[in-house]
Amino acid sequence: HILFNPKRGDVKLAQTNLLLHKLSEVSEQHNAAVILCGDFNSTPDSAFYHFVFNSSLNGQSLDRRHVSGQTRIMNKLSRFGKKAIRYDKCGHCGSGSFLGRFYDDANQNSKNLNQNKTNFNLPERLHKLVSPLTLSSAYAEANTEGNCTGEPAFTSFHSSFTGTVDYIGFQNQKFKLCGILELPNSKAFWNSQLPNKVWGSDHLSLCCELKYIE
Repeated sequence: HILFNPKRGDVKLAQTNLLLHKLSEVSEQHNAAVILCGDFNSTPDSAFYHFVFNSSLNGQSLDRRHVSGQTRIMNKLSRFGKKAIRYDKCGHCGSGSFLGRFYDDANQNSKNLNQNKTNFNLPERLHKLVSPLTLSSAYAEANTEGNCTGEPAFTSFHSSFTGTVDYIGFQNQKFKLCGILELPNSKAFWNSQLPNKVWGSDHLSLCCELKYIE
């Protein structure tokens, strides 16, 4: 579980960078394959997600308040309410992510940049991040469609936040993805939210089948 605070992307990146390096050390010491699951408190179109599942990030021009993508989702939902979920159209049985991808280059969208040059810049040690692990997201791997991330539209659905923040990451050099458990269509929660009498948590469970490649 990575830090929740939506505006502290610097802490999230530091936590995860340390975690990935420690996992890599353990993997090498014990010749073990890595599966990383959890609540990362970051959305699929974020710089954070790009780092975890693309193994590198140029953070020099990033504003720590926007690294996780959570604030953009919250703002979108506060403007459009639950109708935002109707934009889901990228696979996953009609409940795929309506978010685009984060592009780590000089032409990044201004929403990812720190235009004010304030003290919200990432610290220098986070300007060039390289992960020692190459991880794939199970749900994204199962659904690659156009400019969408391939992730579900949401893994958490409640009054203050609706979006995807939970992931199953695996080393695709050591595992073959055989299948995933699709999540409920967003219409199932149109007049409700999580948790409720049917669903006991504010997060949905992710599940996938992986085959170890010997």
